[in-house]
Amino acid sequence: MRTKSIRMTTMAAALLATTLATSTYATTVNITADNTWHEFDIDDLYSQSGGVEWIDGFSDGDQYTGDGSALTFALTLTQSARLTVVDGGFGGDEFKVTINGQNYFSSAAVDTYDISVGTDFDAALADSSTYSQLSLVLVAGTYLITGELAASATYNDGIPLNATVGGLRVSEVPVPAAAWLFGSALAAGLGVVRRRRA
Repeated sequence: MRTKSIRMTTMAAALLATTLATSTYATTVNITADNTWHEFDIDDLYSQSGGVEWIDGFSDGDQYTGDGSALTFALTLTQSARLTVVDGGFGGDEFKVTINGQNYFSSAAVDTYDISVGTDFDAALADSSTYSQLSLVLVAGTYLITGELAASATYNDGIPLNATVGGLRVSEVPVPAAAWLFGSALAAGLGVVRRRRA
């Protein structure tokens, strides 16, 4: 009887240790509209889930310094700001970016597996044919932003690489541009009201 109890306790401890070792954790990074690039990685071999979501990988040369956990960016805005996401890894990667549960997709890019600018996100942004990009204006509010690969650069034999590095930044929208956006939205709203009355 006692032996059975010890065996059950040992099995339960082993199961708990296995569960804790394989459970997926998440990392949340708080960001601001300060025009700073924030790196995210994607690597299905290093990701805790084995998937292609944005992860806390943060490479240092050939070594990962992060823990491979799913990565979320948290942001609170008091005024409109521009969100920019760009691929810096191999050309051909495209992202699905999820903002407060709504999905957006980055632009299509030419699959050039052997070309990469790494974390030089300004250079990637200047080459929109090679590096996929997304740019959106966000209004004042609180946001949770995550992402994953929608398409991957491929090896020469067509096998998806499923690994890349990308950057995300939030920049303040200049006041005249914000006023123009508000004016355009107001004009569009008035146009809808006028059409309904007609």
